[in-house]
Amino acid sequence: MNYQHQRKQTRRGEQLIPWLDVPDALTDIDDLNLDGCGLEALPEAIGRMTQLRTLSLYNNALTRLPETVWGLDRLVTLNLAANRFESA
Repeated sequence: MNYQHQRKQTRRGEQLIPWLDVPDALTDIDDLNLDGCGLEALPEAIGRMTQLRTLSLYNNALTRLPETVWGLDRLVTLNLAANRFESA
């Protein structure tokens, strides 16, 4: 699948989860929607998605994020609502 031509479209998690650990497969995507995918964790490889501007992780089972998320310099919107994060 060629993601370059679909770059500006929102991606649904069900379509992308199998490719999240492939280093170069998702680097051009700028809007990633993983809402309601039942995710308990994100792979460190999410940090390779250097073009990401929007990352929506609404309604999953996340308790933490990989450190690589904080290195996404272009990220403007991060939706973490309805997960299992606990305050420190």
